[in-house]
Amino acid sequence: MTLVFARRGAADVAPENSLVAIEHALRDGVDGIEVEARLSRDAELVVIRDASVSVSSVAHDGAAKANDGAVEQRVLVEQLTLAELKTVDIGGRHDGCGGTRIPTLAEVFDLLAGSDAHLVVDIKEDPQHREGASPAAIAVAELVRKRDLHDRVTLTSTNHISMAAISVAHPKLQVGLRHLVVMEESAQYAAELGAGSLHPVSVGAAVGDVNDEERSVMVCASTLVAAFWPVSEEDQLDQLFELGVDAVVTDSYQSALTRRGASA
Repeated sequence: MTLVFARRGAADVAPENSLVAIEHALRDGVDGIEVEARLSRDAELVVIRDASVSVSSVAHDGAAKANDGAVEQRVLVEQLTLAELKTVDIGGRHDGCGGTRIPTLAEVFDLLAGSDAHLVVDIKEDPQHREGASPAAIAVAELVRKRDLHDRVTLTSTNHISMAAISVAHPKLQVGLRHLVVMEESAQYAAELGAGSLHPVSVGAAVGDVNDEERSVMVCASTLVAAFWPVSEEDQLDQLFELGVDAVVTDSYQSALTRRGASA
């Protein structure tokens, strides 16, 4: 059965990647959650998609507030400490979610402890990092190891060099590769890098006119796992359920759960 993962939790009813959004999706019965993680200035793992946040009247690095008024600016997450990031209100666009804070990855792990859901952590890394595992990937791997969550957490990234290094350093960890298209050589490529799963991010290319050999690669008849995202269109979901892919990561997880049941 194809597993359904909620992309960034229930992002339609609560701030994406927030504990509220994740908890909401878990109550709705998803098989797993996909979140994004990156490092703060003080090397704390925070769960947030964007590389920067809107900071209002926050003086970091000792900078003074201008004219005693509110100062609105975009600041890189990597330039703010966890304490500073925790002052950012990410709930303004959702009714009743004012005061929602950016969670740490550790807090997300705590929340998942009460369920049997799987977690995919999309690690946001420096695109220029080209040697070994990135600091963010190392931090995520260490946290998974300390929590003994090897069987419930998958690390993924578009930085395949970093993921390959993590696979060597932590052979028990589940590691995936995000990439743009499904290729005939994808399974072999992933296996050579030590990855246990493929995460194509171009669904249009993935479920277009493909031959039987390519379909077999997509469903990964080998030991690899194929998870596709982001998937939101109903016809795309139906095609992937028909193909029998291992998992879909979607913003429309409620529709996906319904359509999966109908296709069973």
